[in-house]
Amino acid sequence: MFDIVQRLISELSYWIHIGIANDIVDSKYHRLEYIHLVEKVKDRGAPDRRVPRLVLFLLKKESERVWFRQHTFWHVLILKIKRKVQG
Repeated sequence: MFDIVQRLISELSYWIHIGIANDIVDSKYHRLEYIHLVEKVKDRGAPDRRVPRLVLFLLKKESERVWFRQHTFWHVLILKIKRKVQG
């Protein structure tokens, strides 16, 4: 449960490795786990081709924090709760 950010890091780094990481930019509503980070990076003016690597960088910086101070942990937890409630 507390390794949510680590799983997202490994998933995104694998996607970057195989070349499909731009899906988090092109179809961001299919990967809601990353949407807050994608929007954060895009608001800072990053070009679309650099967004996946910058999101990976933000996730790695966030993983250095204690789990209860990780914004992504709470974001994903809320998404999981919403999915359970909606059925």
